[in-house]
Amino acid sequence: MTAVEEQELAVNRGQDTVAGALNGFISHAATGFVGGACLDVATAYFIVGGYSLLADSLDQVTGVRLLLGAGPTPPESRRQALRTESANPQRAARTRLRQALEGHEQNLLAEKGH
Repeated sequence: MTAVEEQELAVNRGQDTVAGALNGFISHAATGFVGGACLDVATAYFIVGGYSLLADSLDQVTGVRLLLGAGPTPPESRRQALRTESANPQRAARTRLRQALEGHEQNLLAEKGH
């Protein structure tokens, strides 16, 4: 049988902080594994102030990889004409597919230099 690990939720409450919990986890991993530890982080946001709270702990690991979320694309500010497409959903879908494939083909040809 294997031991079930208790999961911990890190929150900012009283003296406890998320930064403190992460620093403890990172330091434990960095010193607890033979040959060090690499850290992979997936996050939607990267804030320099937050990084500075973890920088000393991150210096202890052998490598860090960040996967950052992309910000939303700003909406178009100019007016656009409405598309005219068939009221038949299947025909409209075929038309959109054909146009997408033609655009893709044009992009491929442009990349080849034709």
